[in-house]
This record gives sequence, C-alpha cells and structure tokens, in this order.
Amino acid sequence: MDKAKEKETLMDLIVNAKRADPETGSFVEWLAAFLLDHGVVVPPCRVGDFVWSNGYGCPCASEVARVVIEKDHIEIDGGDMVGTFSPADIGKTVFLTRDEAEAALAKMREEGRE
Repeated sequence: MDKAKEKETLMDLIVNAKRADPETGSFVEWLAAFLLDHGVVVPPCRVGDFVWSNGYGCPCASEVARVVIEKDHIEIDGGDMVGTFSPADIGKTVFLTRDEAEAALAKMREEGRE
C-alpha cells in the first residue's frame, strides 16, 4: 500500500473513531485500541533503527533498512542481520537495544550456553 493510501486509511479510521463514543477512561488509550482492532500494525522497529543480535559472543548491531510484517513473522533487512523471525524471538535472539542483548548474553554465559 502506498503512503497516500495508508494516510487516507488512517484518516478514515480516526474520523470513524471520533463518531464512536468511548465509554470510560482515557480517549488516547481507547483510540489506540480502536486503531489496533481495525488493522493498524505497529512494527517493533523502524527503518534507521538498530537491532541487535548476539553473534560471535558479543552484541552486534545492524541498522534496519527494511521491515516486512507478515501474519506470523517479521523480516528485517539490517545489513549484517538479514532474517525472518517470529515476534516471540524479540528479546530472545533479536534485541531492540544493546542493553537487552548484553543482558541476554550475560545470562547465556552464566548458564554455560554461549
């Protein structure tokens, strides 16, 4: 879907959300739930972000060049890291911060799984 069509779709969702009457609580929380319920997908990272993996016994960063979200997997093209993984892999083999990657590597070393 091109950017103009995506923008039009989001604008339609927001207009329809304004017509609906949120029951109670924060409108922002309600709107976020409404958008997610109507197909808006939030990727775990964006082009230009860095993702981390623990290759070769140290955290390795890759700049994200492309993100493709499918029904049951995410594909990231990040230079050194090109791969397909399930969302459940985030925090296990793919990390969104260096700190998360280092903590996982330290845990692996403690458990003798490096």
